[in-house]
Amino acid sequence: MKGQWFIISAVVITSFFVVLSGLLRDYSAIDFLPTGTSSEAFYFENVKTVLENSVSSSPPDCAGIEKNLSEAIYYTKRKMASLGYIEDVSFSAADCAQKKYTITLGISSNRAKKTETFTT
Repeated sequence: MKGQWFIISAVVITSFFVVLSGLLRDYSAIDFLPTGTSSEAFYFENVKTVLENSVSSSPPDCAGIEKNLSEAIYYTKRKMASLGYIEDVSFSAADCAQKKYTITLGISSNRAKKTETFTT
């Protein structure tokens, strides 16, 4: 008779802990969403820096600036594509003699998209 109550109480206590762990499972789950959305911002700032540096380190003629900028865009697009991101870049000369270019940069993935227009 004592053995039956021991088995019944063990089943009840075990069931209680299984239900409790099921209820608390959502509170202990790891959320990877902030890490995933910050990757676009991280890569965006890196590509933006590369584009700004390619303009600032170019020779003062318009053809040299646009050539360096086009090469930087080609390089960054290939690199971003290998990482699974889509890069969309367009630029126009605001004042070529002063190395002022207006650049529209967009980086997107299946999770997020970041787009910004800036002047070098």
